[in-house]
Amino acid sequence: MAIERAAECSGMEWTHIRPSGVLGAMIEGTYPATGSDWPEMIRGDGVVREAFLGGGHYPFIHEDDLAAVAAAALRVDDHVGAVLEAVGLPISSRSRVASIARAIGRDIATVEVTPDESRAKWRRGGWPDSGIDVTLYALEEYGARLTELTAWTLAQRPTVHEIIGRPLRGVDDWAVENTEVFRLTASHRIVG
Repeated sequence: MAIERAAECSGMEWTHIRPSGVLGAMIEGTYPATGSDWPEMIRGDGVVREAFLGGGHYPFIHEDDLAAVAAAALRVDDHVGAVLEAVGLPISSRSRVASIARAIGRDIATVEVTPDESRAKWRRGGWPDSGIDVTLYALEEYGARLTELTAWTLAQRPTVHEIIGRPLRGVDDWAVENTEVFRLTASHRIVG
């Protein structure tokens, strides 16, 4: 919010873009997001361990869709002085795992752990406590209030579809595009 206020007070034209979780964060590792440690788990023993796997949902947007929103905001003046909620629909953790499994042609098991176990694992991975808190809160809250929060996402105007002029890309598309991140390759095998 401080950055948004600074932009608004700068005297320049501005557009704020507030994205939901970005699917690419699952492999980038620089942003705390549910799934950001999945590549190592999937390449390892093929088991995803995370809190709220059973009922957790998290809103994600494909990074190409987010980039298209930013490009649209830069290209035309239609969005000057506006806040664009670049949000994808909430996606269940299990459905994201299933999309990745289909894309790599391999079964992936899931084990639901406690929030404290996920917290400890993410801390060891270098996540800031604030990122952990937001992720756990979002997983639980979107799961508990899925209908309401899905309706909120669908009610955003303009929609991402309207801004970019095409349907959003889904997690299935993203998983196919990123299969190499989740497949065990020769460089990932341990020679004993």
